[in-house]
Amino acid sequence: MELHWPADAQAIPSPESVEVRSYPTAFGWFGWTVDRVLSGPEIAVDRRTWIYKSDPTLKMDSAYSARVPAATEMVAMFCDDEKSGVRPPVPAIRMLGPNIGTWKRMDVEIEWGFQSGTENKEFDGRLEPYVAKIGPVAPLAEDKGTRVTGGQRWRSRAAGNARRGIVVPLLYAPNSRPGLDSRITVWSGKTGFTFRISDLDNGPVYMPEHGVFVTKAGSGQTARQFTRQLAARNLEGLCQMAREHPEAASWDELMREARLWNGQSLWVARATPRAWLQQGRRIALSNAPTCFGNLAYEIVSDGDNSKITATIEMPNRRPVESVILRLRHPKAARIKSVMVNGQPWTGLDKDKEIIELRGLTGNVTVAASYY
Repeated sequence: MELHWPADAQAIPSPESVEVRSYPTAFGWFGWTVDRVLSGPEIAVDRRTWIYKSDPTLKMDSAYSARVPAATEMVAMFCDDEKSGVRPPVPAIRMLGPNIGTWKRMDVEIEWGFQSGTENKEFDGRLEPYVAKIGPVAPLAEDKGTRVTGGQRWRSRAAGNARRGIVVPLLYAPNSRPGLDSRITVWSGKTGFTFRISDLDNGPVYMPEHGVFVTKAGSGQTARQFTRQLAARNLEGLCQMAREHPEAASWDELMREARLWNGQSLWVARATPRAWLQQGRRIALSNAPTCFGNLAYEIVSDGDNSKITATIEMPNRRPVESVILRLRHPKAARIKSVMVNGQPWTGLDKDKEIIELRGLTGNVTVAASYY
C-alpha cells in the first residue's frame, strides 16, 4: 500500500504522526471484523512516497471453519495534527497485491477532432488510471497543436488538418481477477469516459458521442479510416441503435435481455429489436462473459430474401444444456425451416421465433428461412 503526497504540498507530516489501518475481510464489501495497523513505511528520498508492506499470505476465518485468503476492502489514514505540527494535505492511496497478476505494456493512441464539425474544437484533458500505470504523455507525431502541460494533462488546439491526439505508454494487468481489470478514464472539461485497456487487444474503441477514437499505437489505423469503414459496412453502435429503435426501452434492459442465462440454458439475442435485422444489417458480439464461459456470435440479415443466418461460438468453460437463439424477422415473417451446420433442424418454436440448440459444441452455423 502506497501513500503519495501531492507534489505541491507545502509540508508533509512525519511518519510518527500518521496511522494507516487496513480492513481485511473474507466476506466481501465491508464484511470485515478486524483491522490492522500498518507501520514502518519505506520513504522515498523526496519524502513524498511512502510504501507499507503486508503479508500477502494472510488467511482469515470464513464459513464452516474454513480459512480463506484475506482481501483488503478498505484503507483509512489518520493524522495527529498536534503531533505533526502541520495541517496535512490529502495523499493519493494506491494498492498492489499478488492477485493483480503480471503487468504488461501497451502503447495507446487517443485521437480526437476527426468528426465533422469538431476539427477546430479545443480538447483539453487529463488521464486517470485504475489498476494501471501511465507513462509520459506525448502528442501524436503529426499534431502540432497539442501541448502536454505536466503529468498526465494536455491542452489541444486545432493546427491544420493533421491528426490530433496523444500517445501514451501504459502498464496494465491483463490477467487480474474480476473487478481489478485495468482501465483508463479520459477527462475533458466536466465530462469523461472510461475504457478497459485489454479491450484494445480485440480492436480499437470508438466513442462517437465523445468524438474519441482509441487504438494500439502502431496499429496503422486512424480514426478517419475506421469511421469510413464503419460507414461502408453500414454498422452502428449498440447505443446508437438503441436510441434509434426504442423497442429496447433502456440500455440496462437491452443488456439484460440480449444475453441472458436461465438455469442451464443460455439465451442469444432474446430481445433484439426487429429494426436491427433489416436487410443487410449485422449484429456481432465477442468475448462476452457468461457463467458457462465466453460467448461470441454474429447474426446477418438477408430479410428481403427471407433468410437470416447466425454463427455462434459456444461457451466451453462448463457444460450448457441448451443455447436458445431468437431470430426476429424485421417484418415479423414466420420461420419456415432451419438448417444447423448444413443439416435440417427440428428444435424450434416458430410462434416464439426461437431455435433451441442442444448437444452442440464449437462453432455452430444456423440458417433460418422464412415464409
